[in-house]
Amino acid sequence: IVTLALVLASWLHVCCGLSRGASSRVLKVVNAIITMTFNLACLFHILAHGSTRRMNINMKHDVRTAMSSLSIEPFLHRSVCCPKCFAQYAIGDCPDVCPRKETPQSRACGEVLWTTRHGGNGGSIRCSKRLYTTQSFESWLTWFLSRPGIEDAMDESYSHVPSGDQMHSIFDSPAWRSFGAYTSRPGNLVFSYFIDWFNPLLNKIAGKTVSAGAIMLFCMNLPEHLQYLPENTFFAGITPPPKEPSVTTISNVADPVIDQIREFYSGKQIPTHRHPEGFWIR
Repeated sequence: IVTLALVLASWLHVCCGLSRGASSRVLKVVNAIITMTFNLACLFHILAHGSTRRMNINMKHDVRTAMSSLSIEPFLHRSVCCPKCFAQYAIGDCPDVCPRKETPQSRACGEVLWTTRHGGNGGSIRCSKRLYTTQSFESWLTWFLSRPGIEDAMDESYSHVPSGDQMHSIFDSPAWRSFGAYTSRPGNLVFSYFIDWFNPLLNKIAGKTVSAGAIMLFCMNLPEHLQYLPENTFFAGITPPPKEPSVTTISNVADPVIDQIREFYSGKQIPTHRHPEGFWIR
């Protein structure tokens, strides 16, 4: 029952867009209902059998803790992001002003990275102007390959024989063939990199132009009808609004994602559904 309550609160928060505070209040109310129900049942048991046993349900009251206990909270990397040039800095070791230069001879960016905001208790809080959040690729890949059926679905890409001059799928394409023996060895994965811009305000505010970029990777080893399903998509991150990076600054938001993928260039031992002890993945 407790697990079902945690699933309910997590679903309301993730799928229905309920705020953290409201989701946490739902958990508290459900906890009170369950506790009262069990204690009423115990009261009837006391009247019938003379027992004095009472129950106290110990349920998580924070939706973040609930999601963590269900192992559905993604592992995220957060860094301070310059609002002007999109350079990244560690939260614990971030300068007051962005020192990045496009070239050694260029002037420093000079954008202020911190601001002061007023908290709910009336005090002021020093916080970064922008944060850039990316999802851990290794953590996601472990979850992805641990799902039943994923490795079975990818087997076709390793054993596929091109059908002459006709292309029926990406596996018949010249690009796929150019990888040579790499694509025929189990554990070797191919991903496509996708980034597109959208207005998070959905154009509902007249004259307000806000742009954010969704960075996603799709596993090309899957059959075509599975490649673009949300559950098979690695959602790497969203570039901080309100403006898009330029041609010269886009590498600052792409590099943290690419650096994670580069760690798999030579391969890593990753637990999978078929191989819980670990399998070499490139």
